[in-house]
Amino acid sequence: MRIAVLSDIHANYEALSAVLEVLEHSSIDAYYCLGDTVGYGGSPNECSDIVRKLASATILGNHDAAVAGRMDYSYYYEAARQALDTHSRLLTPENMAWLRGLPYKHDLTDVGLTLCHGSPLRLEEFEYIFAPEQARECLAIWDELSDLTLIGHSHLCKVFA
Repeated sequence: MRIAVLSDIHANYEALSAVLEVLEHSSIDAYYCLGDTVGYGGSPNECSDIVRKLASATILGNHDAAVAGRMDYSYYYEAARQALDTHSRLLTPENMAWLRGLPYKHDLTDVGLTLCHGSPLRLEEFEYIFAPEQARECLAIWDELSDLTLIGHSHLCKVFA
């Protein structure tokens, strides 16, 4: 099974379109999104429409949660707050309902894969995992995770084994 994992699109339609164009001829069996479809960029509806229709499962990111009224974002820096406020006003009712219904985690037990946006330890806190020490903390819930856990949020490519 060939899967494509999208994450932290942040309403950047141009980037999402470019990635999907590259993947178009890659025989992808399933697409998954690790969250933050909205936030920052200028195309929250376009990106939400694409991900909503394309992804087999999408996880709630912190920007998605903020736009959907599922978390307090008053402590975010001003530009981020402004983008989130704008996206809250721009989103169609369908896309807003979709964001409001997204889960914090998704387990693909048949392929041994867990998807989440931040640390799987405290899903609603969207904690970053930047360092091995932070990844090591996840051992506390080792039995609850799949063989492989994919995490978005940090905008960095890292592997902890």
